[in-house]
Order: sequence, then C-alpha cells, then structure tokens
Amino acid sequence: MIAGLKLSIYWGLQPVLLITAVGIWYADPTFELTYLYLIIGVQLVLGMIEHYSPARPEWLIRTRQKSINVILVFFLTLIALTLANFYVEWLEAPLAVFRNTVGLDIWPHHWPILAQLLMVFFASEFIWYWMHRSQHRFTWVWRLSGHGVHHSFKKLNALNFGLNHPIEYFFILLPSILVELIFGVGVAAAGASVLTVIQTSIVHSNINLNSRGIGWLFTTNRYHICHHSVDLVRMLDLSLEIYQGSKACQAPGNGTNSFDHVASHEANSSFDLRFAGGSGSHIVRLNDNTQQAV
Repeated sequence: MIAGLKLSIYWGLQPVLLITAVGIWYADPTFELTYLYLIIGVQLVLGMIEHYSPARPEWLIRTRQKSINVILVFFLTLIALTLANFYVEWLEAPLAVFRNTVGLDIWPHHWPILAQLLMVFFASEFIWYWMHRSQHRFTWVWRLSGHGVHHSFKKLNALNFGLNHPIEYFFILLPSILVELIFGVGVAAAGASVLTVIQTSIVHSNINLNSRGIGWLFTTNRYHICHHSVDLVRMLDLSLEIYQGSKACQAPGNGTNSFDHVASHEANSSFDLRFAGGSGSHIVRLNDNTQQAV
C-alpha cells in the first residue's frame, strides 16, 4: 500500500496539484484571496509529504528553522504583493499608451480563459528564462538581483519557492507584469500567477517526482534541484533546467530516487567556484551547509 502511494505521488502529484489549483481559481477568478489560500494549501500538502516521505531525508530541517522559514516567506510574500501593486500603479498607464500607440491591443480576450492563462504563463516563462540566465551569466546581474540568496540554501524544500532577497522580487515579478500590462490581458493574468507560484513550490520540493512527459511543458523538481546543485552551479551557461546532459540530472528508473545522483556531485569539503561574468568574476564558496557569494 505504501509503495503504491509513493508511486501515485511520483507520477501524479505535480499534475494533480497544478490542475487542482487552476480549477479552484477558475471556479471564481475574481476572488482575491485565492492566491494566498492556494499557497497555504499547497505548502501544507508538500510539507507533509516531505516530512513523511522525503526524497532525501538528510535535507529535512529542524522545526525551529522551518518555523523561521515560514515567517520569512510570509513577510516576503507580503513584500511581493505590495511590489506587484506598485508595478501596476506605476506601469499600467504608460504601457496602455504604448500598447495603443504601436498597435499591440491584440490580446484574444474572446478565447477561453484557460487558454489565455496558459498564454500568459508561457510568455512570462520565456521572459524569465532569459532574465534567470542573465543572473547566472553576468556578475553584475547576479549581484544586483540578489539571486545568490536564493542559491544559499542547499537543503531544498517547498518553502524555498519564496526565500529570495527582497530586491530580487523586482526581477521575479517583472515578466508577468510586462505581459499583463503590455497586452492588457485582464483576469487571466491572476490565474497565471496562481499557476506560477504552485509550480515554483513543486519544483523546490524534496519529493521524488516524475519528469517524463510533464517535463516537456513544466520544470520539474528533479532538474531544478540539479540547477541548485554544485554540478550545475559550476557551469554558468547551463544554468537552466532544460539542460539534461549532466549525469547529476539523468534520471535512473521510474519511481527510483534520482536525488542520489545529485548527491554524488556535492563535495564533502568546501571549495571555490568561479563565475565568469561580463565584468569579471566572483567566487562562491560551498560547503556542506552554506553557499555564499563574496
């Protein structure tokens, strides 16, 4: 029975959570608290599975540290929501003028709302792809965005979705805000935000999940955890989850613990990794517990 439950989680957890979250939002797209309720609900589900069936037990953190992380995520989420409102107030009017001036009032509002949601999601993901890549490619972007804070956690869990430097939220929120305001999307943008935050929670989770099939459309935690590992951090130009050439990211078999492959690429002692950037390089020192940019 336990083996069957683990297999169900392995194959079904990510699609079920994504579909359920979007479905709950779709039932009442104008309900403003859906975003927060879904974050709490999904975090409880993922946290419970991580506790009782972690992919890597050594990544479990103590209750005190988890409580601190919950408090941090709470306040950082408030900061993110405040910043999103600031972006809208600051950019909505000028981008509406820009849209009308250059003839970009082409958004298919007559399409089904779920189709619009996916359009916003994938358009935002495309922009974030290049922004995220630049964070790892260029020293000044890495430092300016504070992305090193997000990578300072080596024991990942679902809460890491929101553990970012406050400054980085200026970067994180920008892709979806630009898509929403440049094209005048409307309510579908809120649904895309729900999909994004649930997806981001899943890809940081310490749970053994499938990457086949669903990995063609959505990032999976197997590859994102590799992105956080030493092996991929070493290679700037391979910083994104689509990279599958590293042995650390090659899944063994269905239902097996591929996270052990990541562990084989983590050193037991600290060492230096140099990140070459357009303006020079900086050093990241890694050891068993920390990863710091200096």
